[in-house]
Parts: sequence; C-alpha cells; structure tokens
Amino acid sequence: NTWNKDTTHVDTVQQRNSSLDAPVSYTAKDSITFDMFFNRANLYGESNVRYQDLELTAEVITLSLDSSLVHAEGRQDSIGDIMGKPLFRQGSEEYEPDRISYNFKTRRAFITNVYTKQGEGFMTTDEGKRDSTGLMYLKGGRYTTCDAQHPHFYLKMTRAKVRPGKSVV
Repeated sequence: NTWNKDTTHVDTVQQRNSSLDAPVSYTAKDSITFDMFFNRANLYGESNVRYQDLELTAEVITLSLDSSLVHAEGRQDSIGDIMGKPLFRQGSEEYEPDRISYNFKTRRAFITNVYTKQGEGFMTTDEGKRDSTGLMYLKGGRYTTCDAQHPHFYLKMTRAKVRPGKSVV
C-alpha cells in the first residue's frame, strides 16, 4: 500500500553544486540590472567584479549568472572617446584592454587592444588570449621602451607568445 508510505523525510529538491571555488562579488556605482531571460547581471558606472585574487573594473560589465563568464568594456562618451576602460588585475599581473572576456572556471581570457608594462618596456596588442597559467598569445602587437602615447620606435609582432616577467617569443 503506497498511500501510507511517509515520503516527507526524502528531499526531492536537487541542489546545484557551485561550479566556482569562491563567491563572486560585484558592485556598480550607477546601476545593476538583471536580465532573467539571458540570466545575466549588467553593471553600469565604475563597475567592479572580484573573484579570489582577480579584480576587474570597467565602466560596463556583464556577468553571466548561470556560467562563469564575465565581459567588460568602456563606454563611449558624446565626443567619441572611450571612458572607463577595463582594468584587469590578477596577482602581480595588470592589463588595460579595450575589451575583455574572462572565464572564472578555466581562468582564460580573450583581450582586445591591450596595453601592459612588460619589464622595462611597454606592449600593446590588437588581440590576445591568456591561458590559465598566465601565458599570453598575441596577434598584432608592438613592444617598445618608449613611454610616449605614440611611441617613436617599437618592435612589431605579427604573432607572439608572452611569458610575463620572463620572455616574449
């Protein structure tokens, strides 16, 4: 007889295991909107996302709530200048790209138009990928020791592999 069977002690709600090792905290100065259809949070105005030793700041950040992806970029003002470009910090590494997409699980990033200090010089790239170990694979880059906004001289790279603090190949 199944009518007399007590089923209240059985928990039938399946709990999701968190796919991340630590909580992701996020703030925004202007506003935060939630898009439930696409299951994401949109952060506007001096936005900040933190996860373990990673910090990402930008004018606009989109955080996927059901996966581990975050996208950040600046915002164009009325005269066409980009304000609030992303600043990516992880440990001792720091990058200032125009746009970045980062996966918390795989610790990989896709970066567009990045500017970073490498040793005694400066490096800019058109596109770059960062793997989980910190290695960067670049396409269309320049390396210079000139600190001018438009450097007087540089080494042009069509493709490069960068080991931060060690070498550029």
